[in-house]
Amino acid sequence: MAQVVRTTKEIMGVDMATGSEWDAGYIPAAFCYRAVRITVRKDAADRFTVYALGRKGTEVLAVRDIASLECESCAKALGLCIVFGCGYAACGRHGGVAERDVYDGALAALLAVMGIDDADWAALEDGARHRIMWVVRGLLDGQKEWGQVIRKWDAERAERPNASLSVAVRSWFASLSFP
Repeated sequence: MAQVVRTTKEIMGVDMATGSEWDAGYIPAAFCYRAVRITVRKDAADRFTVYALGRKGTEVLAVRDIASLECESCAKALGLCIVFGCGYAACGRHGGVAERDVYDGALAALLAVMGIDDADWAALEDGARHRIMWVVRGLLDGQKEWGQVIRKWDAERAERPNASLSVAVRSWFASLSFP
């Protein structure tokens, strides 16, 4: 049963202020040093942006926008589903979160923690993009764990720091050994 998400106004009696943020959590939860934070921010146009912020210690690796929604509860539910899994939360007014939106959010989260920004993503070879998307599917299906995927990426970048991003992605994917 999904957790029903309510707006800040329903819970606290005040609207979420422009620029204020609400954290859905970190992926993976047990990683403090290297993780991605999923956050909802209210913007000046009264929309709620869900975004992923990848970190390595205090260094910000990449920030990736996931979605911009009109409904605060939908944005919070999406953030919670990205962190805790599809079906974890639902908007009290609009219902559940689509699996495709959770997939897109998990992809943005993985790219953020890998340090891949929009320009890097656009420059990647199609095969490398496909491999990253396959890893996201493995994460969502429970075939892979976030910690393992992140550790393997760190090891790949440390082992071959001068390799192109596409070559690094191919090697990293091979090290994950999908069945």
